[in-house]
Amino acid sequence: MKIRKESTIVFKDDVGYVGLQRAAELLGMHQRAVRNLVSRRRLEAEREGEGAAARLVVSLASVERLRLERQTAGKDSKV
Repeated sequence: MKIRKESTIVFKDDVGYVGLQRAAELLGMHQRAVRNLVSRRRLEAEREGEGAAARLVVSLASVERLRLERQTAGKDSKV
């Protein structure tokens, strides 16, 4: 798996991923809420790195899909 970093976007096999903070900013919510959505499988995520230095990266496509769902349903709707 080839990893290429460009600013805050990580590319794995030509699929874009962002860190938790950026995903939270794009969705207008807290990082904890993004982690909860990942654990409930509403967002796709992968671990980047190994051991203590590993971090969670979230698929840009799943962030955009959820953002559009929330926009369609209204921002105050639960996800």
